[in-house]
Amino acid sequence: MDKEIVKKKDVEASREPISQTLKIITTCVVFYGNVTYGCAMNAFSPALTDFKNKYDTETDEISVVFVASIGCYMFGTMIYNVLNRQFCVIVVFTGIAAAMFVAPHAPTLTTFYVVGGVLGFCIGCYDVAQFCGNPNRVHLFKLSTFASLLVPCWLH
Repeated sequence: MDKEIVKKKDVEASREPISQTLKIITTCVVFYGNVTYGCAMNAFSPALTDFKNKYDTETDEISVVFVASIGCYMFGTMIYNVLNRQFCVIVVFTGIAAAMFVAPHAPTLTTFYVVGGVLGFCIGCYDVAQFCGNPNRVHLFKLSTFASLLVPCWLH
């Protein structure tokens, strides 16, 4: 046990300090990521009436996109643990951008549901990426997952 503590202190002491420029760049990237995450999470709600009119359907039928999105969100949070964290964040942001761009141009209602699922999967992966870097944050991950399940049930 004492050897592990000494080894951990040696590793921390051998790290070079992070420059101020790198701290600013990292902060800007994290801020941009969280703004993108927030916009993507709430993208379909304000446009629901527009999508309803585009596909000439009822609100109940078009709202299935939220079920697809939350279901794929949960799948993304579960599968993300086996993927490379740094590489996947780039892929996930590409998926978020692609889904946000393609959603208004989806030709059929089924395609719209698939795009909503892809968006939910990518959002779930990004949400978990914030917690998987540190094993002490498991309780935050569980809270986030519980909230993602509870909120749609509460709003319904």
